[in-house]
Amino acid sequence: MNALPLAKYRMKTYHNHDGAYFPETIYFWGTHRNEDYGWHRKNEKGKKNEIMCKYIQYEWQGGIELSAMMLEYYHHTQDAEFLTNTLLPFAKDITMFYDKHYSRDAKGKLVIFPGNALEDVWGCTNPAPEVAGLRYILPQLITLTPRKSERDMYTRFLSEIPELPKATSDTGKTYLLPSAPGTRRRGNCEKPECYALFPYRLYGVGLPNLDIAKETFRLSPKSMKGKLRNNGWPQDSIFIACTGDADGADGAAKDLARRSRTFDKTSRFPAFWGPNFDWTPDQCHGGVNMITLQQMLIQTDASSNKIHLLPAWPKDWDVDFKLHVPQKTIVTGTVKDGKLVLWNVQPASRKKDVIVYDCQPTSEETK
Repeated sequence: MNALPLAKYRMKTYHNHDGAYFPETIYFWGTHRNEDYGWHRKNEKGKKNEIMCKYIQYEWQGGIELSAMMLEYYHHTQDAEFLTNTLLPFAKDITMFYDKHYSRDAKGKLVIFPGNALEDVWGCTNPAPEVAGLRYILPQLITLTPRKSERDMYTRFLSEIPELPKATSDTGKTYLLPSAPGTRRRGNCEKPECYALFPYRLYGVGLPNLDIAKETFRLSPKSMKGKLRNNGWPQDSIFIACTGDADGADGAAKDLARRSRTFDKTSRFPAFWGPNFDWTPDQCHGGVNMITLQQMLIQTDASSNKIHLLPAWPKDWDVDFKLHVPQKTIVTGTVKDGKLVLWNVQPASRKKDVIVYDCQPTSEETK
């Protein structure tokens, strides 16, 4: 929020319209990282609004992701002051950027071009994270915004958001693409198409078209000789948990176990995970592990009050847990020998919203 005025000024200066965006790489005071913006710009022909680093040149969905995190925080805390003074003003400027910055096609749908689908697809059209993110946050903003004029703006803008890019696989199933067809992906370990599973929960456990989520992950790029990346910030294990797969060929439990065994052998402390992409110790590695574990135990979504309990939990993992979910709700429980032997919900009125899933059989590798 401290950097928001600078982000709005940047937008007005660079592009001459209202709104705000936050680039992927940013100093804590709000400006681009020098290496990415470009050094000695006064001696170059590039325009001031052109970012030199191709990896993050149009990678601007971070503002949508921050809005989604703020919405998650509000749903958990019901903090009205935070909603009024932080979430709504911030999200308004982020969505306004996309509304003002891009053109519409003949059908009146938004055309996000040029865009970056994370760092994987450069100069593409309608990158999946942006499309999924806007489809995820706008319905929530319509519900939470008290001003009718802003609700009408969000409603109109939501009607202009295009469908997520899709294709049909060799098995005849629908899956999501990282961006509109016709652009080349770099083939790194990022999965832009899976952002519709997490953090923008449009497909997954308890949601329509779970098969699309599963097929999207199945066809997403692999790395490390065809295997999932089990170090650093790649979110593969989170995506798997969101499909409800605990112990398949690339199940969440297996991937979490592999990630938990990965540590920097040059460090004495085993939780100094690495070596990873940038440095050791790597907090991203631990963050992915933590979120994966929680998603295996409990998943919720903004479109309903449902609490999905043990949606991707392996049968041979015993656990005692206490987790917070939206609406100031706490869920505790114990899994023993593949059974949920004890569980409780506070407040008790939320117990009716809980859907309990059976634990999944576990292979020797996961044990």
